Amino acid sequence: MILFSKLKDRHGNRVGPCQRAKAIADSLHHEHRRPGPVPPTKNRCKLISSDLGMNTDILSNEEVIAAIKKNEKREGTRT
Repeated sequence: MILFSKLKDRHGNRVGPCQRAKAIADSLHHEHRRPGPVPPTKNRCKLISSDLGMNTDILSNEEVIAAIKKNEKREGTRT
């Protein structure tokens, strides 16, 4: 006796309990995967209109990595 679940693969065929993980992985890989991050639009309005005396632009990858490394170094020196 072959049992099927309500889950269907990306082709619309019902899958059995043993094939659920493969069907979910296949669906996530082919249907839910996006080509990449969408760049922010240039027409965004600023949330903070007053001058704070510091850079309030979008963070670059280098700035994020440097902050993470600085935080890891600081946590590593704690006893």
